[in-house]
Amino acid sequence: LQTLIAEQPQLLDSQFNLPPGFHIYKAADRSLTGGSYDLVLDGEGRLLVGDGNAVRRLEDTDGDQVYDTSKVIATGLGGRGPQGLVVYGDHLYAVGGDGVQLYSGYKAGGSLKRERRLGERFNTGGDHAAHTLLRGLDGYVYMVSGDGGGIGERRHITEKSSPVIYERTASVFRFDPTGKTWECVGAGGRNPPSLGMNYLGEFFSFDSDMEWHVDLPWYRPVRLNHWATGSDQGWQGVGAYPSYYLDCLPGVLNVGRGSPNWGIFYEHTQFPEKYRDAFIACDYLWKSATSGGYANPGRLCAFELDRDGATWKAKMTVFAQAKQGAKDHKGGRINFALVDVDVAPDGSILLTDHNQGVWRIFYDPAEKPAIKPISPAAGPAEATIDGLLALPQPMSEWCRLREEASRKKIGAGINDKLRAAALDKGRKTRQRLRAIRLLSPGFKTLSAAFINSLAADSAIEVRAQAAWLIGIRGDLKEVPMALELLEDKAPFVRRRAAEALSRFGTESASDKLIS
Repeated sequence: LQTLIAEQPQLLDSQFNLPPGFHIYKAADRSLTGGSYDLVLDGEGRLLVGDGNAVRRLEDTDGDQVYDTSKVIATGLGGRGPQGLVVYGDHLYAVGGDGVQLYSGYKAGGSLKRERRLGERFNTGGDHAAHTLLRGLDGYVYMVSGDGGGIGERRHITEKSSPVIYERTASVFRFDPTGKTWECVGAGGRNPPSLGMNYLGEFFSFDSDMEWHVDLPWYRPVRLNHWATGSDQGWQGVGAYPSYYLDCLPGVLNVGRGSPNWGIFYEHTQFPEKYRDAFIACDYLWKSATSGGYANPGRLCAFELDRDGATWKAKMTVFAQAKQGAKDHKGGRINFALVDVDVAPDGSILLTDHNQGVWRIFYDPAEKPAIKPISPAAGPAEATIDGLLALPQPMSEWCRLREEASRKKIGAGINDKLRAAALDKGRKTRQRLRAIRLLSPGFKTLSAAFINSLAADSAIEVRAQAAWLIGIRGDLKEVPMALELLEDKAPFVRRRAAEALSRFGTESASDKLIS
């Protein structure tokens, strides 16, 4: 256990370029965080940080909104790790050592027990190795590996249903919480440390360029990728296929130069409306295209996404960046070499700065803002379906636990009520999608009649979720329903239906897919 002398938070807004109403201060010193790699908030809103070799839990014991103690709770994750963390019930999943590690005993509050490595080995700790983890809408765990993660052929794939037959370069994997079944859902990226999941379960990443290729014909800029299921992003190791090639996806948005790191979708309510559902991603210090050394400051980027046909369109803004010559409250240089970001229960965000600790950014338009608690109790359990459907940041563990408590409080028949909400055309589409999201971890037990009702709905996004559920359920009797959705009037639904059919290995869809 390490403890620091308490310091009052000092706003450093003047040292940064920030949107109006936003504020920033150092929430944890480097002496508490170590190398400051991955970070995640647990079910109680406590902060976990990768220090380069282990996982530390940070706490603010005096309530001044600056962390003052840290304790190592999981070891064996070096070097330069962990680079992926997910708290899920009594378990911690971490990317480090020789791959994805499973730890148990989280609810006890003390040091964790390493159970085993999940799946086959991955290279970890490097800039291009195995990276981040997240919990999906379906209750499975997803991981992205860079092109140096030690992947290829079917090294990690265990399932015939895998939408991608051969993993290659950077790939996205899906595995069940026990780690026994592995699929590859997308391949062909360059090196995306980040993997973000939006409200529809669509995956995105902020992918790297190759600085040595600048000004060469095959140079591909840093870009935002959409990981459609079964897709290939087109990276070939010494360059990339052009975006117009049929056997690879174009990027959602070309950014230019950069050094992408981790990111997360913002589904809270504290920030202004424009940032709701935005993918907020870290951009590390950039490397020079000539010297190979770090030559540009880090920044925090915000990608605002909208559905566009079968895919998405986006615009990017620089959310936060240190000014030239910026100094912290002790007079030290601010590098702002950002690695990871997570959303706290109050709606503020926490950011790891490599070897410089943790920053906190919050929104308060008042002239003299009050620094509110970083991690208050997640709040009481909701007693109504409407309250349950409105809980913020649903992919976080602290929200998942609050959802569990609300389900118990609402009581018997909760799943019936959620199914009714999902099919209620009088509700807003987002409420209906949230109801489907809450039902999705039980995808195997949902009735075919319910799936059929979703597939026949008037809302495009609801029909798209029906297609997704058909795919992960893997029931051959539902292939005819997927074939009907393959002729849907909305290209977004047609794409989702094609993704679903990529899991079945049936020839019945061949003619329609070809046409």
